[in-house]
Order: sequence, then structure tokens, then C-alpha cells
Amino acid sequence: MRTLVPKHPLLLLLLLLLLLPPPTLPKWNRFGISMDGFSAEGQKAFLDYLEEIYGTGPTRPPGKKKFLQKILVEEEMPLYMDDYCSYNVMYKNVHYRHRCVPEHYFLNISYEAFENICYSRPVVCKDGSKRCRKGYLLIEGVYCILTSGARMPNCHYKSIVKTGYPVITCRWNNDIQNFIPDYIDNLVPGG
Repeated sequence: MRTLVPKHPLLLLLLLLLLLPPPTLPKWNRFGISMDGFSAEGQKAFLDYLEEIYGTGPTRPPGKKKFLQKILVEEEMPLYMDDYCSYNVMYKNVHYRHRCVPEHYFLNISYEAFENICYSRPVVCKDGSKRCRKGYLLIEGVYCILTSGARMPNCHYKSIVKTGYPVITCRWNNDIQNFIPDYIDNLVPGG
């Protein structure tokens, strides 16, 4: 009786492979990271962390608290300090997905004055769109421009004290049925 081994070695190899258990592949998440070695709690915590950093997250309505935290100056700190921007950008957690923002403003004005600007006439923004509103009162603020760094906490800014008219964007908030300040576009010199 003849054997099939010499004529069909590949067939024999395939039959032997069927006897082995299938290999287990690592579990990959949508971020392309293997989750082997993580407990169930660790996987959930790590995925939540990745979602917070890389995900777009839910669209949040603009809010007074966020605006006050990121825009208004600290009363205790003098505006003329050289590291005013570097310190406050870090302290107030101003970033975009942990990347340094190229520019930012800290202004010395009340929130109510910002709300009133939302009802002034539209003006052209720096990007050319006509979504901005210009204030009527001269205010003092600090213009921060990125000098080095790409990701938090390595962002370093040059601080420039300016006096001018604030140019801001506003967004509609459905909860309070009112426009609220959203972003400082510019501080136009008075003259």
C-alpha cells in the first residue's frame, strides 16, 4: 500500500495544522493599540483616556464659566510680567487637544461688557468672515503669541500688553436663549 506523503506533502501539512488550536490575535481598539495585558477596568480607563485626548467629544455649548476661565485676566498678577502668557496659558489650561494654541488673548473687562458686545454690529474677522462683533470701550489686555513648543506643557509665549477695542465672536446658547461670547478674535488699537 502506498502513502500520500511523497506525492502531496502540502496536503499533509494542512491536515496537521487543523489539529492545532487557532492562534489568538491581539485585541485592537479603534486607536490601533493592542489591549492585551490590560484588565477590564484598565482597558476601560485607558480607552476613556484615549477618547479624551484624541476624540472630538460631544459638542459642548459655549458657557460663561469656560469663557471666564480662559479669557479674563487674573487680578493678582500684573499684566506687564514677561512670562504672563506662558504662566496663564498653562494655569488656565488653554490648549487645543494638548497642542499649543498659536495665539491667545487675556482681557481686563467684565463678562457683562462682553455680553453687550454680542449685540453690536458685525465686523470682519481676521480670517475674512463677517461673524465678529466689535466693542465700543477701550480695554487693556495681553496678547500672547507662541514662540516655542508644540504640545502642552512645553508652550512658551511672548506677552504683549495692548489697549484697544475687543473683536469677539458670539454663539447662541439654547439653554438661556441668548448670545454669549465665545472667542477673542482681535484687539484693535484705538485711534
